[in-house]
Amino acid sequence: MQIELSSDLLKSSESKLSLIGLLAHGFSGRHVVLVDPREEGASSAYEAWREELGDPKLKEEIKWVLDEGDRRASVGTRVRLKVSSVSNSASSVLLEKALLLCSYPYRVLLENGVTDRDFLLVVAGPHRDALNAASEKGWLLFETAGGIDGVKMRVEELGKQIGAGERFYCLVDSDAKDEKTSSEVALTIQTSINAIAKKIGVAPAKIGKVLERRSVENYVEIHALQSWLKKQMPLGMVKNVEEAWKRANDVEGEPLEDSQRGTPGSKERALFAALALEDVSDRIWNFFDFSKGRGRPPRRTVDSVWSELSKLQQSALEDGFSKSLLRAFYLSPNGKTDPSADAELQEIITSIQERQ
Repeated sequence: MQIELSSDLLKSSESKLSLIGLLAHGFSGRHVVLVDPREEGASSAYEAWREELGDPKLKEEIKWVLDEGDRRASVGTRVRLKVSSVSNSASSVLLEKALLLCSYPYRVLLENGVTDRDFLLVVAGPHRDALNAASEKGWLLFETAGGIDGVKMRVEELGKQIGAGERFYCLVDSDAKDEKTSSEVALTIQTSINAIAKKIGVAPAKIGKVLERRSVENYVEIHALQSWLKKQMPLGMVKNVEEAWKRANDVEGEPLEDSQRGTPGSKERALFAALALEDVSDRIWNFFDFSKGRGRPPRRTVDSVWSELSKLQQSALEDGFSKSLLRAFYLSPNGKTDPSADAELQEIITSIQERQ
Protein backbone atom coordinates (compact mmCIF):
# COMPACT_ATOMS: atom_id res chain seq x y z
CA MET A 1 0.00 0.00 0.00
CA GLN A 2 1.14 3.56 -0.68
CA ILE A 3 0.52 5.84 2.31
CA GLU A 4 0.46 9.52 1.42
CA LEU A 5 0.76 11.76 4.49
CA SER A 6 -0.63 15.25 4.01
CA SER A 7 1.91 17.88 5.03
CA ASP A 8 -0.76 19.44 7.30
CA LEU A 9 -0.14 16.52 9.69
CA LEU A 10 3.34 17.88 10.37
CA LYS A 11 1.89 21.22 11.49
CA SER A 12 -0.96 19.84 13.55
CA SER A 13 -1.11 18.61 17.12
CA GLU A 14 -1.57 15.02 15.94
CA SER A 15 0.27 12.40 17.96
CA LYS A 16 3.93 12.19 16.94
CA LEU A 17 3.93 8.56 18.05
CA SER A 18 1.11 7.64 15.65
CA LEU A 19 2.85 9.44 12.82
CA ILE A 20 6.12 7.68 13.57
CA GLY A 21 4.16 4.41 13.71
CA LEU A 22 3.06 4.89 10.10
CA LEU A 23 6.59 5.83 9.05
CA ALA A 24 7.84 2.64 10.72
CA HIS A 25 5.80 0.64 8.20
CA GLY A 26 7.90 2.27 5.51
CA PHE A 27 11.12 1.45 7.37
CA SER A 28 10.16 -2.23 7.52
CA GLY A 29 9.41 -2.26 3.79
CA ARG A 30 5.80 -3.25 4.30
CA HIS A 31 4.27 -0.06 2.86
CA VAL A 32 5.46 2.88 0.76
CA VAL A 33 5.23 6.11 2.80
CA LEU A 34 5.31 9.65 1.36
CA VAL A 35 4.72 13.20 2.56
CA ASP A 36 2.66 15.11 0.01
CA PRO A 37 3.82 17.71 -0.69
CA ARG A 38 7.26 17.17 0.80
CA GLU A 39 8.92 20.57 0.92
CA GLU A 40 12.51 20.69 2.07
CA GLY A 41 14.53 23.65 3.30
CA ALA A 42 15.04 25.25 6.70
CA SER A 43 11.61 26.89 6.78
CA SER A 44 9.57 23.89 5.62
CA ALA A 45 7.07 22.12 7.87
CA TYR A 46 8.85 18.83 7.14
CA GLU A 47 12.26 20.08 8.31
CA ALA A 48 10.73 21.79 11.36
CA TRP A 49 8.97 18.57 12.34
CA ARG A 50 12.16 16.54 11.95
CA GLU A 51 14.07 18.99 14.12
CA GLU A 52 11.50 18.61 16.89
CA LEU A 53 12.30 14.89 17.04
CA GLY A 54 15.79 15.62 18.33
CA ASP A 55 17.27 12.15 17.94
CA PRO A 56 19.75 12.33 15.00
CA LYS A 57 19.43 8.62 14.18
CA LEU A 58 15.63 8.81 14.13
CA LYS A 59 15.78 11.87 11.88
CA GLU A 60 18.02 10.06 9.40
CA GLU A 61 15.83 6.96 9.43
CA ILE A 62 12.73 9.04 8.66
CA LYS A 63 14.55 10.80 5.83
CA TRP A 64 15.52 7.40 4.43
CA VAL A 65 11.90 6.18 4.66
CA LEU A 66 10.61 9.18 2.69
CA ASP A 67 13.45 9.07 0.15
CA GLU A 68 12.77 5.37 -0.37
CA GLY A 69 9.03 6.12 -0.58
CA ASP A 70 9.65 8.66 -3.37
CA ARG A 71 11.74 6.10 -5.22
CA ARG A 72 9.30 3.21 -4.87
CA ALA A 73 6.30 5.40 -5.72
CA SER A 74 7.76 5.91 -9.19
CA VAL A 75 7.62 2.19 -10.02
CA GLY A 76 4.68 -0.20 -9.88
CA THR A 77 1.05 0.36 -8.99
CA ARG A 78 -0.29 0.33 -5.44
CA VAL A 79 -3.46 1.23 -3.62
CA ARG A 80 -3.11 4.79 -2.36
CA LEU A 81 -4.19 5.74 1.15
CA LYS A 82 -4.27 9.48 1.75
CA VAL A 83 -3.93 10.52 5.38
CA SER A 84 -4.93 13.97 6.62
CA SER A 85 -5.77 15.84 9.82
CA VAL A 86 -9.00 17.10 8.21
CA SER A 87 -11.85 15.03 9.57
CA ASN A 88 -14.40 15.94 6.88
CA SER A 89 -12.24 15.07 3.89
CA ALA A 90 -13.95 12.52 1.63
CA SER A 91 -10.69 11.62 -0.10
CA SER A 92 -8.56 10.87 2.97
CA VAL A 93 -8.62 9.15 6.35
CA LEU A 94 -7.51 10.34 9.76
CA LEU A 95 -4.16 9.36 11.20
CA GLU A 96 -5.45 6.98 13.88
CA LYS A 97 -7.61 5.07 11.37
CA ALA A 98 -4.72 4.90 8.89
CA LEU A 99 -2.41 3.46 11.53
CA LEU A 100 -5.02 0.82 12.38
CA LEU A 101 -5.63 -0.11 8.74
CA CYS A 102 -1.96 -0.37 7.88
CA SER A 103 -1.22 -2.49 10.95
CA TYR A 104 -3.83 -5.13 10.09
CA PRO A 105 -2.52 -8.26 8.39
CA TYR A 106 -3.88 -8.36 4.86
CA ARG A 107 -6.24 -11.33 4.90
CA VAL A 108 -6.79 -13.63 1.94
CA LEU A 109 -9.96 -15.58 2.73
CA LEU A 110 -9.95 -19.07 1.25
CA GLU A 111 -12.21 -22.09 1.44
CA ASN A 112 -9.14 -24.14 2.32
CA GLY A 113 -6.05 -22.29 3.51
CA VAL A 114 -3.77 -25.17 2.48
CA THR A 115 -4.83 -26.38 -0.97
CA ASP A 116 -6.13 -23.01 -2.19
CA ARG A 117 -2.97 -21.32 -0.90
CA ASP A 118 -0.89 -23.81 -2.89
CA PHE A 119 -2.91 -22.89 -5.98
CA LEU A 120 -2.37 -19.15 -5.42
CA LEU A 121 1.36 -19.59 -5.01
CA VAL A 122 1.54 -21.48 -8.32
CA VAL A 123 -0.42 -18.68 -9.98
CA ALA A 124 1.91 -16.09 -8.41
CA GLY A 125 4.87 -17.40 -10.42
CA PRO A 126 7.77 -14.91 -10.02
CA HIS A 127 5.92 -13.17 -7.16
CA ARG A 128 5.72 -16.35 -5.11
CA ASP A 129 8.75 -15.61 -2.93
CA ALA A 130 7.45 -12.13 -2.10
CA LEU A 131 4.07 -13.52 -1.00
CA ASN A 132 5.75 -16.23 1.08
CA ALA A 133 7.99 -13.63 2.73
CA ALA A 134 5.00 -11.38 3.54
CA SER A 135 3.20 -14.40 5.02
CA GLU A 136 6.19 -15.34 7.19
CA LYS A 137 6.38 -11.77 8.55
CA GLY A 138 2.68 -11.76 9.44
CA TRP A 139 1.83 -9.06 6.91
CA LEU A 140 -0.18 -11.45 4.75
CA LEU A 141 -2.56 -14.01 6.26
CA PHE A 142 -3.99 -16.91 4.27
CA GLU A 143 -7.12 -17.59 6.29
CA THR A 144 -9.05 -20.84 6.15
CA ALA A 145 -12.75 -20.12 6.34
CA GLY A 146 -13.78 -23.77 6.41
CA GLY A 147 -15.48 -24.09 3.02
CA ILE A 148 -17.48 -21.71 0.88
CA ASP A 149 -20.19 -21.25 3.53
CA GLY A 150 -17.50 -20.11 5.96
CA VAL A 151 -16.19 -17.60 3.41
CA LYS A 152 -19.70 -16.24 2.97
CA MET A 153 -20.12 -15.63 6.71
CA ARG A 154 -16.61 -14.17 7.07
CA VAL A 155 -17.10 -11.70 4.20
CA GLU A 156 -20.42 -10.57 5.66
CA GLU A 157 -18.76 -10.12 9.07
CA LEU A 158 -15.80 -8.14 7.72
CA GLY A 159 -18.10 -5.98 5.62
CA LYS A 160 -19.70 -4.66 8.82
CA GLN A 161 -16.42 -3.75 10.52
CA ILE A 162 -15.11 -0.23 10.03
CA GLY A 163 -12.04 -0.33 7.80
CA ALA A 164 -11.81 -4.13 7.63
CA GLY A 165 -13.18 -4.16 4.07
CA GLU A 166 -10.06 -2.40 2.91
CA ARG A 167 -7.72 -5.08 4.23
CA PHE A 168 -8.93 -8.37 2.80
CA TYR A 169 -9.36 -10.33 -0.43
CA CYS A 170 -11.45 -13.46 -0.87
CA LEU A 171 -11.21 -16.25 -3.42
CA VAL A 172 -13.81 -18.99 -3.87
CA ASP A 173 -14.73 -21.67 -6.37
CA SER A 174 -17.80 -20.94 -8.48
CA ASP A 175 -18.96 -24.58 -8.04
CA ALA A 176 -20.61 -24.05 -11.44
CA LYS A 177 -21.78 -27.25 -13.12
CA ASP A 178 -22.52 -25.54 -16.43
CA GLU A 179 -22.76 -22.05 -17.91
CA LYS A 180 -24.32 -19.45 -15.62
CA THR A 181 -24.87 -21.97 -12.82
CA SER A 182 -22.55 -20.70 -10.07
CA SER A 183 -23.72 -21.95 -6.70
CA GLU A 184 -26.14 -19.81 -4.72
CA VAL A 185 -23.50 -19.29 -2.03
CA ALA A 186 -20.94 -18.11 -4.61
CA LEU A 187 -23.45 -15.63 -6.01
CA THR A 188 -24.18 -14.35 -2.50
CA ILE A 189 -20.46 -13.83 -1.90
CA GLN A 190 -20.18 -11.88 -5.16
CA THR A 191 -23.08 -9.66 -4.04
CA SER A 192 -21.27 -8.97 -0.75
CA ILE A 193 -18.03 -8.20 -2.61
CA ASN A 194 -19.88 -5.74 -4.84
CA ALA A 195 -21.45 -3.98 -1.85
CA ILE A 196 -18.16 -3.63 0.05
CA ALA A 197 -16.36 -2.42 -3.07
CA LYS A 198 -18.99 0.25 -3.66
CA LYS A 199 -18.82 1.34 -0.03
CA ILE A 200 -15.07 1.94 -0.08
CA GLY A 201 -14.86 3.13 -3.69
CA VAL A 202 -12.87 0.40 -5.44
CA ALA A 203 -13.57 -2.08 -8.23
CA PRO A 204 -15.08 -5.40 -7.01
CA ALA A 205 -12.10 -7.26 -8.50
CA LYS A 206 -9.89 -5.59 -5.87
CA ILE A 207 -11.96 -7.14 -3.04
CA GLY A 208 -12.38 -10.69 -4.24
CA LYS A 209 -12.99 -13.19 -6.99
CA VAL A 210 -15.44 -15.98 -7.71
CA LEU A 211 -13.52 -18.20 -10.10
CA GLU A 212 -14.92 -18.45 -13.61
CA ARG A 213 -14.24 -22.18 -13.72
CA ARG A 214 -15.75 -24.71 -11.36
CA SER A 215 -12.81 -24.99 -8.96
CA VAL A 216 -9.06 -24.49 -8.62
CA GLU A 217 -8.54 -28.01 -10.01
CA ASN A 218 -10.04 -26.90 -13.35
CA TYR A 219 -7.00 -24.69 -13.99
CA VAL A 220 -4.32 -27.42 -14.34
CA GLU A 221 -2.05 -27.31 -17.39
CA ILE A 222 -2.69 -30.68 -18.96
CA HIS A 223 0.69 -31.32 -20.59
CA ALA A 224 2.54 -30.37 -17.42
CA LEU A 225 0.28 -32.76 -15.49
CA GLN A 226 0.99 -35.59 -17.94
CA SER A 227 4.74 -34.96 -17.72
CA TRP A 228 4.65 -34.91 -13.92
CA LEU A 229 2.65 -38.15 -13.73
CA LYS A 230 5.08 -39.94 -16.07
CA LYS A 231 7.99 -38.95 -13.85
CA GLN A 232 6.24 -40.58 -10.86
CA MET A 233 5.77 -43.92 -12.64
CA PRO A 234 8.07 -46.74 -13.81
CA LEU A 235 8.96 -46.43 -17.49
CA GLY A 236 7.34 -49.77 -18.26
CA MET A 237 4.03 -48.68 -16.74
CA VAL A 238 4.08 -45.39 -18.69
CA LYS A 239 4.68 -47.33 -21.91
CA ASN A 240 1.79 -49.71 -21.13
CA VAL A 241 -0.60 -46.81 -20.51
CA GLU A 242 0.39 -44.99 -23.69
CA GLU A 243 0.13 -48.14 -25.81
CA ALA A 244 -3.26 -49.07 -24.32
CA TRP A 245 -4.52 -45.54 -25.00
CA LYS A 246 -3.29 -45.67 -28.61
CA ARG A 247 -4.91 -49.07 -29.21
CA ALA A 248 -8.22 -47.82 -27.84
CA ASN A 249 -8.10 -44.78 -30.12
CA ASP A 250 -7.23 -46.94 -33.12
CA VAL A 251 -10.46 -48.94 -32.69
CA GLU A 252 -12.62 -45.81 -32.89
CA GLY A 253 -12.53 -44.94 -29.23
CA GLU A 254 -13.73 -48.15 -27.62
CA PRO A 255 -14.12 -47.57 -23.85
CA LEU A 256 -11.44 -48.90 -21.52
CA GLU A 257 -12.26 -51.81 -19.26
CA ASP A 258 -12.04 -50.95 -15.57
CA SER A 259 -9.29 -53.53 -15.12
CA GLN A 260 -7.17 -51.80 -17.81
CA ARG A 261 -7.03 -48.46 -16.01
CA GLY A 262 -5.17 -49.50 -12.86
CA THR A 263 -6.41 -49.30 -9.29
CA PRO A 264 -8.61 -46.38 -8.10
CA GLY A 265 -6.50 -43.41 -6.99
CA SER A 266 -3.35 -44.70 -8.72
CA LYS A 267 -1.09 -42.55 -10.91
CA GLU A 268 -1.67 -45.10 -13.69
CA ARG A 269 -5.39 -44.33 -13.66
CA ALA A 270 -4.66 -40.59 -13.37
CA LEU A 271 -2.44 -40.72 -16.49
CA PHE A 272 -5.28 -42.29 -18.50
CA ALA A 273 -7.51 -39.44 -17.30
CA ALA A 274 -4.89 -36.82 -18.21
CA LEU A 275 -4.54 -38.29 -21.71
CA ALA A 276 -8.33 -38.16 -22.09
CA LEU A 277 -8.33 -34.41 -21.42
CA GLU A 278 -6.25 -33.50 -24.47
CA ASP A 279 -8.16 -31.27 -26.90
CA VAL A 280 -11.45 -31.27 -24.96
CA SER A 281 -13.86 -28.34 -25.21
CA ASP A 282 -13.79 -25.26 -23.00
CA ARG A 283 -16.99 -26.50 -21.34
CA ILE A 284 -15.18 -29.63 -20.15
CA TRP A 285 -12.29 -27.54 -18.77
CA ASN A 286 -14.67 -25.15 -17.05
CA PHE A 287 -17.28 -27.51 -15.59
CA PHE A 288 -15.98 -31.09 -15.39
CA ASP A 289 -15.63 -32.23 -11.77
CA PHE A 290 -11.89 -32.94 -11.62
CA SER A 291 -12.10 -34.41 -8.11
CA LYS A 292 -15.02 -36.80 -8.56
CA GLY A 293 -15.39 -37.28 -12.32
CA ARG A 294 -18.85 -38.49 -13.30
CA GLY A 295 -19.79 -39.34 -9.74
CA ARG A 296 -22.70 -41.36 -8.45
CA PRO A 297 -26.24 -39.90 -8.67
CA PRO A 298 -26.79 -37.05 -8.16
CA ARG A 299 -24.12 -36.67 -10.82
CA ARG A 300 -21.10 -34.50 -10.05
CA THR A 301 -20.61 -33.77 -13.76
CA VAL A 302 -23.94 -32.98 -15.40
CA ASP A 303 -25.18 -34.74 -18.55
CA SER A 304 -24.85 -31.62 -20.74
CA VAL A 305 -21.09 -31.57 -20.04
CA TRP A 306 -20.47 -35.31 -19.77
CA SER A 307 -22.10 -35.98 -23.16
CA GLU A 308 -19.40 -33.94 -24.93
CA LEU A 309 -16.86 -36.64 -24.08
CA SER A 310 -16.37 -39.74 -26.24
CA LYS A 311 -17.05 -43.17 -24.75
CA LEU A 312 -13.29 -43.67 -24.44
CA GLN A 313 -12.81 -40.35 -22.65
CA GLN A 314 -15.74 -41.08 -20.35
CA SER A 315 -14.25 -44.43 -19.33
CA ALA A 316 -10.91 -42.75 -18.49
CA LEU A 317 -12.47 -39.81 -16.64
CA GLU A 318 -15.18 -41.65 -14.73
CA ASP A 319 -13.41 -41.19 -11.37
CA GLY A 320 -11.63 -37.89 -12.07
CA PHE A 321 -8.49 -37.12 -10.04
CA SER A 322 -8.02 -37.13 -6.31
CA LYS A 323 -7.56 -33.73 -4.64
CA SER A 324 -4.38 -34.98 -2.97
CA LEU A 325 -2.87 -35.91 -6.33
CA LEU A 326 -3.65 -32.53 -7.87
CA ARG A 327 -2.31 -30.76 -4.80
CA ALA A 328 0.95 -32.72 -5.11
CA PHE A 329 1.12 -31.64 -8.77
CA TYR A 330 0.61 -27.95 -7.91
CA LEU A 331 3.35 -28.20 -5.28
CA SER A 332 5.81 -29.82 -7.70
CA PRO A 333 8.31 -27.97 -9.92
CA ASN A 334 6.08 -29.00 -12.85
CA GLY A 335 3.03 -27.38 -11.26
CA LYS A 336 1.47 -24.99 -13.77
CA THR A 337 -1.91 -23.50 -14.59
CA ASP A 338 -3.63 -23.34 -17.97
CA PRO A 339 -2.15 -20.42 -19.96
CA SER A 340 -5.59 -19.62 -21.40
CA ALA A 341 -6.62 -18.51 -17.88
CA ASP A 342 -3.60 -16.23 -17.34
CA ALA A 343 -5.57 -12.97 -17.56
CA GLU A 344 -8.10 -14.09 -14.94
CA LEU A 345 -5.53 -15.51 -12.55
CA GLN A 346 -2.99 -12.69 -12.82
CA GLU A 347 -5.70 -10.18 -11.91
CA ILE A 348 -6.01 -12.02 -8.58
CA ILE A 349 -2.29 -11.79 -7.81
CA THR A 350 -2.13 -8.15 -8.91
CA SER A 351 -5.02 -7.21 -6.61
CA ILE A 352 -3.39 -8.93 -3.62
CA GLN A 353 -0.02 -7.29 -4.31
CA GLU A 354 -1.50 -3.82 -4.71
CA ARG A 355 -3.59 -3.96 -1.55
CA GLN A 356 -1.45 -5.89 0.91
